Amino acid sequence: WRWFVVIVAIPCLFSLLAGYFFVPESPRWLATKGRNEEALEILKHAAAVNGKDPNILFPQGCIIGLVRSGDSRGDDYGSFIEEKSADYRILFTSKWRKITLLLMVVWFVFAMGYYG
Repeated sequence: WRWFVVIVAIPCLFSLLAGYFFVPESPRWLATKGRNEEALEILKHAAAVNGKDPNILFPQGCIIGLVRSGDSRGDDYGSFIEEKSADYRILFTSKWRKITLLLMVVWFVFAMGYYG
């Protein structure tokens, strides 16, 4: 069984290496660390991959930064844009009710199939 564990772990090692070398850092994390230029470059690359013109989305002189969320602790950062409050009740409005209930059923079936 030890060889089985080693063989099963090999794909995980490939995934680890691929993730380390090919997945970029989070632009938000980079911005919180003050590495705004790197964050902007990653966002420009993502825009280009998604078929958008990065020069239109991020014109020359564009500055990336974080906006404080107004948290009472004062150390929490918000998002790049103004935050909107979220409420779970929106999942049961007429627009999202069908997909919400369908996903609840699917996850219930998965859980029953896995755990018994």
